[in-house]
Amino acid sequence: MRNLFSMLLLGILVGFTVPAYAQAGGPAQVVPVSLSWTTYASLPNPRANADDAPRRVPSFKGAYHGPGAVVGTYTLRLAGTIGSGELRDAVYEAFPAADVKLLGNITLPAAPAVQLRYGTEARRPYTYVLIQPVRRNPQTGQAERLLSFSYAGQATGSNAAARYTAGRTHVGTSVLSKGDWFKIGVPHNGVYKLDKATLKSLGLPVATLDPRRIQLFGNAIGLLPQANSAPRPDDLAENNLLFVGNGDGVFDDNEYFLFYARGPHTWRASQPGASALTAAPTQPGLFGLLGEGGRFKHINNFYCDTAYYFVTVGNNNGRRIPTVAAPGRAPQGAPITTFLDRRFYEHDLVNLLHSGRRWLGEAFTSSNPQRDFVFSGDGNQPLADLVAGDTLRLTVATANTALQNSSFDVALNGAKLGSQSLPGIPNGSFTAVATNDFHTFTTLTPAGLTDPKVTLTFSSYDAAGTGYLDYLELVVKRQLRLNGSYLEFNSLNYKRGPAP
Repeated sequence: MRNLFSMLLLGILVGFTVPAYAQAGGPAQVVPVSLSWTTYASLPNPRANADDAPRRVPSFKGAYHGPGAVVGTYTLRLAGTIGSGELRDAVYEAFPAADVKLLGNITLPAAPAVQLRYGTEARRPYTYVLIQPVRRNPQTGQAERLLSFSYAGQATGSNAAARYTAGRTHVGTSVLSKGDWFKIGVPHNGVYKLDKATLKSLGLPVATLDPRRIQLFGNAIGLLPQANSAPRPDDLAENNLLFVGNGDGVFDDNEYFLFYARGPHTWRASQPGASALTAAPTQPGLFGLLGEGGRFKHINNFYCDTAYYFVTVGNNNGRRIPTVAAPGRAPQGAPITTFLDRRFYEHDLVNLLHSGRRWLGEAFTSSNPQRDFVFSGDGNQPLADLVAGDTLRLTVATANTALQNSSFDVALNGAKLGSQSLPGIPNGSFTAVATNDFHTFTTLTPAGLTDPKVTLTFSSYDAAGTGYLDYLELVVKRQLRLNGSYLEFNSLNYKRGPAP
């Protein structure tokens, strides 16, 4: 749901991407290449005014420009699986002054960027070498283009994907292959209760059931990785349960189980200096730190709105939450009294392309230009005990399908935080169905603020234009204080310390 358009690079199923490494020696497949820098590419200008033409940049014959890319990519198709390679006999020339002006303040590497992608055609492996044929000369500082080169690739003799799966073990049979299983849907994170009535409604024979044999399985890792080569659980894992009862082997009416379950949507946290959370560094606000030395980014599961767990009656006793003895000494370090709470709002309502994984939320028009949003829905408890005077960060992602420039005004509890400007869809574009933008607004948390309300107001020079909310993210500091039935919290910086 992040990008609102996509382009097909290769007419194959692409497995994954890895960097191309230099090959020191051995037999290599050498292919000479010459590039003809005689063309110019017309690219959408994301910050253009309504009357501005698309951006014109120097290019070469056969270049592919991905979304947001200024420099074209050359694709070299090689038979077999190339594990590593290098550019040889490279010939460069400086860009003409007029072309340098067209490129603007673009950041260029000291050497052309090279990547390898692997695929299969007609059951035969192929390697696609992706090259961005430009550089910033480290001696002169000039922007240069690659005129000719030879690519020397070293075949591995087997598909490179095997390097990612080698050593990975797989179970022979799933735990689901034996016994009777009962599925439980979980819409969001929380502590869930399984009592006698609930288990009976699922179909378990509670009258003769030994509660010690109850087992709960599930992974609930959120959105599965798109790449097949990425690691993922091989089978369902057994979860710990807390049994509240006398443990005599009979399921009494007042006995029950408790367990913590994660829902379908997750968050990713990283520390400063870690890899980017998304491949869009030119967008404002994304890489701003969200406090306490780290940043959060939610991962919306666009495939499912429910995570599932599975209950069975095993032959042996199920896993239970162990009892831990109280510490024998006083806690060390400063006490933790606050934490960063993070909430998001994202409803997948509209698929503009009627295809793929790109979804948007609520629509805004000239007749319905304003909407309010809160973060206490979707199973979340109201936000309370906010730390007054601390930094509050609100990330707003929006989209525009109008042909003219549009904007969103953003307000928090009636106080305007700023605006987002979105250009119209470029004329003649066959790939863009909308323009999108996101920005992180910061403000100080006012005293007495509870359950923050975000107001978005849409305006457009196109009377028939439509704007959309993509998502909202809120990160705000709260007092570490239980004010409901449960409280989920974390701290990125502290290693130890007592909770009040």
